[in-house]
Amino acid sequence: MSKYARTRIITEVSDASDYSRAKTHATEWTETPDEFRLEDEIEVATAGQTYYLEHLASLVLLRIKNTDTSNYVTATYTRVATGTNIIRIAPGNEIVISGVDITPSGNLTLQANTAAVTVEISYLGT
Repeated sequence: MSKYARTRIITEVSDASDYSRAKTHATEWTETPDEFRLEDEIEVATAGQTYYLEHLASLVLLRIKNTDTSNYVTATYTRVATGTNIIRIAPGNEIVISGVDITPSGNLTLQANTAAVTVEISYLGT
């Protein structure tokens, strides 16, 4: 039995603080993956934590959210075209990476700055 997943990212830009006249920009991925996981939470230590993606043949979308209020998280992953990429995720922020830019076999390494943090991870893949 197939499972269906749709991910939408919507950005609203407005001159009004109540967003009454907002311009909406949307991106959507629709996939019928063999496997998908949404809102997985893991604790990331300062020594680092590997999040394994190698069981996926392909990755459509990867989202990482740092839920901590004071410590950043460093994410290291393998890009398809240029090799290793390192991103720092500020406290309370998140990143979304298109699957065409990440190699699942390279896995994902997360490392907290000065104290352990909780990170939310979502991905779509087959």
